[in-house]
Amino acid sequence: MESSNIKLYYQNTRGLRSKTVQFFHNVVSTDYNVICLTETWLKGGVLSGELFPGGYQVFRRDRGDAVSVKKDGGGVLVAVDSSLDASHHPELQSTAEDVWVSIKSGDKLVYIVCAYLPPSDKSSYHSFLNNFESNQQLISNNTVIVVGDFNLPHVGWVDSVDSPNLVPVNVGDESAEFIDLFSLFGFNQFSTTRNSKDRILDLIFCNENFIDRVSKSEDPLVPEDRHHPSLEFHYKYQRYQPLRGSLKFTKNFKRADYDCINRELSSLDWVELFDGLNVDDAVSIFYDRIGKLIDKHVPTFRVNTKYLSYFRKDTIKCIKQKLYYHKKYKKFRNQSDYINYSILRKSSKNLICRDYSTYLQSVESDILSSNNGKGFWRYMSNRRKSRMFIPKKMTLETSSANGPREVCELFATFFKSTFETPKDGTVFHFRKNPKISIAVDESEVRNLLQNIEINKSPGPTEYPQFS
Repeated sequence: MESSNIKLYYQNTRGLRSKTVQFFHNVVSTDYNVICLTETWLKGGVLSGELFPGGYQVFRRDRGDAVSVKKDGGGVLVAVDSSLDASHHPELQSTAEDVWVSIKSGDKLVYIVCAYLPPSDKSSYHSFLNNFESNQQLISNNTVIVVGDFNLPHVGWVDSVDSPNLVPVNVGDESAEFIDLFSLFGFNQFSTTRNSKDRILDLIFCNENFIDRVSKSEDPLVPEDRHHPSLEFHYKYQRYQPLRGSLKFTKNFKRADYDCINRELSSLDWVELFDGLNVDDAVSIFYDRIGKLIDKHVPTFRVNTKYLSYFRKDTIKCIKQKLYYHKKYKKFRNQSDYINYSILRKSSKNLICRDYSTYLQSVESDILSSNNGKGFWRYMSNRRKSRMFIPKKMTLETSSANGPREVCELFATFFKSTFETPKDGTVFHFRKNPKISIAVDESEVRNLLQNIEINKSPGPTEYPQFS
């Protein structure tokens, strides 16, 4: 367990449907641990995988999932780096537009609430406050961060001589209930970034003084609306090691030593290996020998899970340098670091556009050259894919598991229930000199191999159809 800062980003995006490509590429080139968005204007036709690369757990609530007097617009979203142990809590949400997510911090939970309250929508306003009040016990026992656009334009936020925190002024009757409730629950407001009209509309509340370095973001994920500047801030928390998969590695079959594989396969006496075994044991022996040959003669490489597959090396290098100088500038406030960061930010965007343009050209060529439409559906599949994260807790009926071994045992229990165990295992005896003979014609085997559909999935063994 160790203390560290998580970096949070917030923006009222004023719609993402027409900005998905730009947003996706900007997310890849940043290092935010948590991204909170309001007014996403998303609907079910836009998948989360079109907005976020692998490595993010996305919890969203489009306007259609909430009760609002308006049909279009709205929508809230919270995306959390999969290295953090996050959970969605729909049971805590109101009928307004809010999403509740918790992050494990030591032996406690930190709740992040992202909300959007439309102007002149009293039903959403009261629903959010009534629900917030009903969660009083949970709020009093945990750290809660609330971010969003609450449409309180007349409320001002000023420094206090008696407190290090901002205090509200010009609180009218329509906003008094909101301010009073948050004050009663011990929340302070930390955002000081003003919009073009010198107002603070997008607010950051927390019931603990753990919010640090709230500032206007220098690299918005989408172009800013003049009324809603993007914000970034830090929160200090106790890191908890979640249940997650190991680093992803795969085999490069194009560089395998097939001469050695053929020689070693030819030297194996399969009759002797399988003699006296039942079918299950024989199959296990077969896969074990094939697996050892693959491990021995097929090189392994690590799969890049952070950056997109079509990013070139110079693009990735530029993004890393940009993040380095941004972090350095934030720490030391050296103007030369900011100049380097600005130059690298512009260069990285140009390089990403270059790589994306090249990728689209290759996809279009693949689609046009594929007479059976496979190129098109391959592209659609890649667009819709989103790397899944492993939840911290899995359940099966009345049983639950939250450790790697326990989860595996739970899966084994589930799959075992779908099979029947045979009473007696069938044993096959392989004789050294069988009376039957099998003639295999080399040209026939070659013809069958050449007609294998190479685009088929390799299956659970991950062995390719051909190499």
